[in-house]
Amino acid sequence: MESVDLIIRAKYVITMGNPLVIEDGAVAIKDGVIVSVDRADRVMSNFKAEEIIERGKHILMPGLIDAHTHTQQVFLRSFVNDRRLSLPQIWTKLLIPFEDLLTDDLAYLSSLVSVVGMVKNGITTFIEAGAPKPLELIRAVNEVGIRGIITPSTFDIGENKLLDTKEVIP
Repeated sequence: MESVDLIIRAKYVITMGNPLVIEDGAVAIKDGVIVSVDRADRVMSNFKAEEIIERGKHILMPGLIDAHTHTQQVFLRSFVNDRRLSLPQIWTKLLIPFEDLLTDDLAYLSSLVSVVGMVKNGITTFIEAGAPKPLELIRAVNEVGIRGIITPSTFDIGENKLLDTKEVIP
């Protein structure tokens, strides 16, 4: 019997292969790597785990991917009603001034709140669609352990957004 760190058992295990759904399934994990996905009886008889998590009637599935997010705008959630401001007014009257005032500390906290919320809701990978302070986002990502594709913001509008060509292209 092979030793593993963790076995997670659930009523349904969604896989990325065939079969797509395993009823009464389990996943064995060793050193942070999935080593087996199968029916629970097979996993439990082939592996001895330091920890077993029984999820009862729950579904165990692969992590979700958020393909477009703005982690450093999390403090603006529910702030704007689309009926009050439309595009491009949302950008010129709210987003650009907000990002101009964003300190490193606020960018980090916003990023941290955002990525913790993602992990809590099953998102394991995200694509940042333009962070004004990408280094602060990278700091939060490394702390939480989520995967992300991080792009810097590239606005050419706003007081703190204008750069000379020499500053951008050395």
